[in-house]
Formats: sequence, C-alpha cells, structure tokens
Amino acid sequence: MQDLAKSFGERTLFTHFSHVFERGKKYLLTGPSGCGKSTFFAMLLGDETLDEGQIIFREKNGQTVDNFAANIGLISQSPHLFNQTIRYNLALGSDFTDEQMLKALDQVGLTSEFEDILNVKIENNGENISGGQKIRLEIARSLLRQKEVLLVDEATASLDPENAKKVHELILSLPLTIIEIAHHIDQKAHYDQIIALK
Repeated sequence: MQDLAKSFGERTLFTHFSHVFERGKKYLLTGPSGCGKSTFFAMLLGDETLDEGQIIFREKNGQTVDNFAANIGLISQSPHLFNQTIRYNLALGSDFTDEQMLKALDQVGLTSEFEDILNVKIENNGENISGGQKIRLEIARSLLRQKEVLLVDEATASLDPENAKKVHELILSLPLTIIEIAHHIDQKAHYDQIIALK
C-alpha cells in the first residue's frame, strides 16, 4: 500500500498511509473504535474507494495482480450460513470436487467432528453447530478458494475462551498472510508485527 488517504466528510482516517505486508506473515491491527480498522479492510476488499494512493498485490513471481481483492478472504465473528448441507455452504454454487472440499475441511479440523460431513444439514444459520465450528467452516471456504490473504475481523470475540484459543491458534498456523483486527491483544499470540492505528 502506498500513500493511502481516506476521509469521510471532515473526518480523516488515513493520510499518506504506506505499508508493505509480506507474504505469509501475521499482522495485528489495533486502535480505538472509529480509527479506521474496518474501513481499512473495506478498502482492501474493494468495498470502499481510496481518496488517494494505491494498493498493489504482487504474486510470488513479482507480477502485479489487477483484481487483488479476489485473493483476499474475510473471516468475521458471524459468518452467514445457508439452511443447506455443508457441501452447499462450502461450494456456494462453484464447482468443487468432494475431495477438494474434504481437504479444506480437514485443514480446519472439522472432518473428525462430523460423520459424513459434506451431507450434514445446517439449520437456522448454524444453530446446530458450535460458534467455533461456524468460523472454521468460514475459514475452509477461503482455503477451498486458495485465498492468499485472510482478513480476520474480531472472529473469536463471541466465542468462549477455550474455543477462541483453538480457533485463533488455527488461524495463525495457516501458511497465509493474516491481517487481524482485535480490540484485545492476546499476549501469547505470535504476530510478526502489530500496527497501531490512531
């Protein structure tokens, strides 16, 4: 990112903000409410336009990618699930094989928790599975689509401490670039860099 600027009316969130996020590293964004953390994610996802500056996404070979947002997945604390099978909730209309889906589910530790997992029916936006399982299913969606960057928006905030710890450890163990928003810093978590927004 180079010289990002973003304002809403007279309220300025970013002025000449530049940063290089390195492939595979883990970053934590901190700062008070209203400092621009969610806007930062929205700009990365292409949901908010930049007033100035540019975001450049480079492949391993150094080539730039035009549609960089396609390489980014978002993990939130309340993922939307359809009242359909886990197979449907993973594929979401795309053409994936069962083998590909099972591999993604295995990466997040879900295959051992359900029998015939792809045919398990989700009820009432996931009332019949745990909060931690819902978030891991959301992570599996991104892994299935081979996202290279995960934006994690307070994903474990609504989980009990034990489940929050497990999900957080899973997220930080993934071989992806992780950019996380959290109000409370886990002192034991390993981040390559903590970025304080003001």
